Amino acid sequence: MSLTDKGKTKREEYVKSVICSLLKLRTGDALTINTDEEDFSLAREIANEALSVTKVQVRIVVTQAGRPVDVIEFDPELTNIKASENVLLRIRHGEASQNEDSEEDEYARSDEKKDANADKPVNGNEAAGAIIENLDLRDMRTVQKLGHLADPIELGRRISVPFSVISSNFETFLFNTDKEVLAVDYVTEVLNHADVHSLHITDENSGTDFHVDVPEEVFFVNHHLHSAYGRDFVSSADFKRVRCTLDACSAEGVLCGYAHVLGKKEKVRLVFKNGKVSEFSGSPGLKALFACDENLRCAGFIELQDGKSRLCLGGALLECLRAEPETFEDMPSYFNTSLYTIGIDLPKNAHMEAHLCNGESLEILRSGYIVV
Repeated sequence: MSLTDKGKTKREEYVKSVICSLLKLRTGDALTINTDEEDFSLAREIANEALSVTKVQVRIVVTQAGRPVDVIEFDPELTNIKASENVLLRIRHGEASQNEDSEEDEYARSDEKKDANADKPVNGNEAAGAIIENLDLRDMRTVQKLGHLADPIELGRRISVPFSVISSNFETFLFNTDKEVLAVDYVTEVLNHADVHSLHITDENSGTDFHVDVPEEVFFVNHHLHSAYGRDFVSSADFKRVRCTLDACSAEGVLCGYAHVLGKKEKVRLVFKNGKVSEFSGSPGLKALFACDENLRCAGFIELQDGKSRLCLGGALLECLRAEPETFEDMPSYFNTSLYTIGIDLPKNAHMEAHLCNGESLEILRSGYIVV
């Protein structure tokens, strides 16, 4: 088989996985696909494949800068079947990415020559520093494009229709989706049953020694969801993450890792005191982001994934709350309401232990991998 044939086969498998394992399409599903123009060819392949399952019209909404510019309709062969339920798919453009698991972790190198300035913390109470030219971090559209816009807080929202968000880059997609979803569900169930009180993250190589509380009123979630009518689906092609909202006021200690800042990945060292980042090393971009919102210095939520776990500062996850508040005034004090977010990748050899409400402990991460 030629390289071209292999690429085509993998793309075809990706299309089938989206239809059968993520969206779980049925006969009568009215699928709408939102895509940028550059990913229209993938959207068209998904639409054509979906027609053989749904047997009703599929629509592709082509967007530009987030706004619809065209609608293309794909009709099945003559059939008496009527559309019965709406299903949504969003394709996000993604360049071919390097395998993050193969990246060398600077903290794990015994022969590392440390930068003379890397370990000199900057006083977090000082002004953010240099102004980022031609970049308005108060403009939420700019913040969204840079990947720093937190999930919206929409009270009273119900999942009325199945949906999924996928990337046009399918090189790292896991095709044994159904089996992997079951594994993620198992981890989520174990953590929720354990009744976690707090998390302790350590890594000798980097000097990480970090504590944060898990509120009693929250639970761990993943991307395997159910609509208001009980239908199950997987809301993201990047579905292996288990997530949980943290107590924004509780973080203490030192966290070293790699922050995603203004589209770039950089090594950072954060010192937390009384729940907030009090000292940090990092680029002018990180300083500028911290200057936008004081709550961005506080923990928002944790994401657990083999080799890719991260702590997210800023906006927390509403779907983790066991009881949703009726109004914003009723939002619990531990919930981080920042509009911004910054992802901090944990060192690849990080160890994480959960302290449970019954006084026992549970190992979650060992050398960066989930072991529950």
